[in-house]
Order: sequence, then C-alpha cells, then structure tokens
Amino acid sequence: MNHIDGNLLIPVYVTAKGFKRIIQKQLKQLDLTFTQFIVLRILDQSPDLYVKEIGKQLALDSGTLTPVLKKLEEKGYVLRTPSVRDARDLLVQITPEGHQLILQSEKLRQDLAGKIEINEEKVRRLNDLLTEFAAIMQEITCDEI
Repeated sequence: MNHIDGNLLIPVYVTAKGFKRIIQKQLKQLDLTFTQFIVLRILDQSPDLYVKEIGKQLALDSGTLTPVLKKLEEKGYVLRTPSVRDARDLLVQITPEGHQLILQSEKLRQDLAGKIEINEEKVRRLNDLLTEFAAIMQEITCDEI
C-alpha cells in the first residue's frame, strides 16, 4: 500500500523553497543563479557529462539547460565540446575556474549547515530518502498521473 498523500507536498515544497531562498541570497556574492550552481555541483562530482546526462539528473530539457550552460561557458566555468558519439549532444566539462568556484561555495554549505541543527546521521538518511524519492519522481510521466 502506498502511503503518499497530499500532505507530503507541503513539506517538500516548503523545504525546496527555503533551500533555494537561502542559497540564492548567498549565490549572489558569486554571481551565480541557483540552477547554474547546481549544474556546477553536478559537474564537479562528474567532470565529463553530456548535456542529456545533466538534463536527466536535474529533470531539465535541453531548451532550459542550454542557456544555463552557455552562461557558465561565458563566465569560464565550463567547456562545451561537440560529442563524438552523437552530433546532437555536447560534452560539458568543468574548468579549473569552475572547480575553484565550487571550493569557494563550500563556505555557503558550511554556513547553511551551521544554521540547520540536525545530526549527521539524520542528514544522511534524509539524503538517501530524497535521492530515492527524486528517482521515483523522475520515472513518473505526466501521462501516468
């Protein structure tokens, strides 16, 4: 039996909105949008990804993702090169400057962690549950609802 009900929507929404509000305020110092920051974080963890792979991880289509990547490339934080495996896709790589920016942003993470009084075990469990939930949500298409 599935135990998901409408009440789950409220804490998920409020949590996402809160994270975004706090992080956006701090990201202004780095001249980054929230989406640009998330893309850089993904690329810092997996330095060579195709646009389609990034889009899949973030549930974004290429029409939304392409302007974000162009802006990051203009700022010198990523490189986009044509894919040898698929001419319709681009390989995206984080630059040393992009990696340095992620290191700078570590202070943002530490500041946020200092404001959230939750122990490490709960954070790990929450991350595991949210990662699992996000994967499930990505598998569901609008036609299934």
